[in-house]
Amino acid sequence: MATEAQRKARNKYNNKNNLNKTITFNRKTETDLVEFIEKLDIPLSVYVKELIRKDMKTHE
Repeated sequence: MATEAQRKARNKYNNKNNLNKTITFNRKTETDLVEFIEKLDIPLSVYVKELIRKDMKTHE
């Protein structure tokens, strides 16, 4: 179990070095997306980063 100082240090590091964004998928209206995501053989974060990098290359 982490001490309070360790938690503060980890949070400070994460806030400085990481960007977190949340995306929500509606299971009733976006079933096609939900099913696709659930079948991925890689983590969603990896898949999204790959898509963004491909898109960045097309916009150079």
